[in-house]
Amino acid sequence: MTDADPQRALTAGIEALIAMRAEMLKAGNEAEADRLRDQLASQGIQLKDSKDKTTGERVTTWEVKR
Repeated sequence: MTDADPQRALTAGIEALIAMRAEMLKAGNEAEADRLRDQLASQGIQLKDSKDKTTGERVTTWEVKR
């Protein structure tokens, strides 16, 4: 196993939680979306929501809080 493998798995897990959060927001389940955001925050992941300038759709990016 290389150093990139754990990083890839971690990134995939974060992206999966972000996708689940997006689905909860689309479904109007803000409580679950907030819970997922808080779960990521407790792991040191900060989400940043913005809107795509072309489509107006929500775009979520993330970074590790320092």
